[in-house]
Amino acid sequence: MTDTVAEPNVQQPLPDNPASVLAACREEKQLSLEAVASSLKLSPRTLQLLESGDFDRLPGDTFTRGYIRSYARLLGLDANRLALDYDRLRGIESRERQVSGISKVTPANSSHTLFKLSTLAIMLAILLSLFFWWREHQPTSLSERSSYPQDTPLTDTRDIAVDSLDLPQPLQNGMTASEGADSPVAVAPDIEQAETSESADVTESGELTGSANAETAETADIVEPPATAELVVAGANNRLQLSFSADCWVQVSSLGGQVLHSELMRAGQTLDLQHDSGMALVLGAAEAVASARFNDEDIQLTRNGQASGVVRVRLGE
Repeated sequence: MTDTVAEPNVQQPLPDNPASVLAACREEKQLSLEAVASSLKLSPRTLQLLESGDFDRLPGDTFTRGYIRSYARLLGLDANRLALDYDRLRGIESRERQVSGISKVTPANSSHTLFKLSTLAIMLAILLSLFFWWREHQPTSLSERSSYPQDTPLTDTRDIAVDSLDLPQPLQNGMTASEGADSPVAVAPDIEQAETSESADVTESGELTGSANAETAETADIVEPPATAELVVAGANNRLQLSFSADCWVQVSSLGGQVLHSELMRAGQTLDLQHDSGMALVLGAAEAVASARFNDEDIQLTRNGQASGVVRVRLGE
C-alpha cells in the first residue's frame, strides 16, 4: 500500500469579463452609448469595442486598462477589481512576473560612466599642460619685444652727442697759434683731440642713454592722448576748429588731395588746424561733433544722404 493521497483537481474560477460587466451596468442605468462616450471623451467606436470585449483592436493593454478604470468610475463600480479581472483575462500578471528582474542588470552603465570620467580627466590634463607651456614661453617673447624700443635711443643719443660736441677753448687757441708750424707738430693735437672727443662721446652717450631710458620708463606708465590737436602751416589763412562729444573718425585734406589730418578723435578732444587754402573734411559720425567752425563761422553738417552718419564737406572753395 502507498500512503500517497491524490490531491483533488481544483480548478480556478475564470475571472469575470469586464466588458460584459460594464455593458450590463450601463444598460441597467439606462445610459446611451453616445452619452457615455461623450463623458469619457472617447469615440463611440472605441466604446463599442470595449463593451464587446474586442481588446485586440484597441490601442494596447495600458490604454485599455485606463479606459476600463474610467468607465467603472463613471458607473460607480470597483475600478481596481475590473482592472485586475482584465489583467487576469489577458494574462498580463504572468508576463509582468517574467520581466521583473531586468532592472538588476547595471554593469554596462557603470563601465560607460567610468569611461566618460577617464576621458574627461585626460582632456583636462592636456588642457592644463598646454596652458602651463604657454605661460612659460610667454615672458620670453615679451622680453624680446620689450628689448626692441631700447635700441633706437642709443643711435639717436650717439648722433646728438657727436653733433653737439665742441672743441675745448685752449685746444682751439693752440691750433690757431700753430698754424704756421710744420705738419708733424700739428698731428699730435689732432690725435689728442680725437681721443678726447671719443671719450667724451662714450661718456655723454652713456649719460644720455641712461636719461633716455629713464624718460622712456616714466612716460611708458602714463600715456594720455592730447586734449587738443593743433596743426599750423606757415602763412595759413584758413582755420578749422572741431570739438567732439563722442568718438569720431576725422580726415582733413587739402583741396588738392594732400592729407593734413587723419585720426580717431576721442570724446572731449578738440582739433585746431590752419592751412593756406581750402580743406576737404570727412567725419565718420556727425552726431559725435559738439561744435564745428571754419574761420570763426559755424559749419552746417549734413549726412549727404547716408544713414551711417558720414559727412563730407568742402571748405574755403
